[in-house]
Amino acid sequence: MWLFNHQLLLLMSLLVVSCGFTPVYSPNSSFQNLNNHTQIQIPNDKDSFILVEELQTKLGNQGNKYSLTFDLTTKKNDILTSTIGRALRFNINGTVDFTLTALKNNKTIYQGQVTNFTSYSATGQTAETRFSEQEAHTRLMRILANQILTQLYARQELRP
Repeated sequence: MWLFNHQLLLLMSLLVVSCGFTPVYSPNSSFQNLNNHTQIQIPNDKDSFILVEELQTKLGNQGNKYSLTFDLTTKKNDILTSTIGRALRFNINGTVDFTLTALKNNKTIYQGQVTNFTSYSATGQTAETRFSEQEAHTRLMRILANQILTQLYARQELRP
């Protein structure tokens, strides 16, 4: 049994190496090509500010190679109501359409869309509910930023 496990591990290692797998943070990865080379759109509201802040944390904020622009939309829906019609739980749905453009020739490198949601409870006092809503927006922007980065890092054409 021990020999079989080692042979299986060796076989899987060979498959990963032979398929062209490159770790995201390796020297010749899309991460290295985007890191500190990407201008990110200036935010225009609180949600986009949080999104840009998260993107800049991962990509840096000095860009001379690429431009990342986005269109962010959010929508709040009540998902649970009491018997008297008071909303007790809300979903915040968020969608980001984004475009990565090369600055030297203004050519679109990649366009994508990410969508996700978070929820929060409205069962407490007004201040608690407001704080919960703000935290839900922050969580959603971080989730969407990470989804954008995942799509960009996976792009083969961004590798040097």
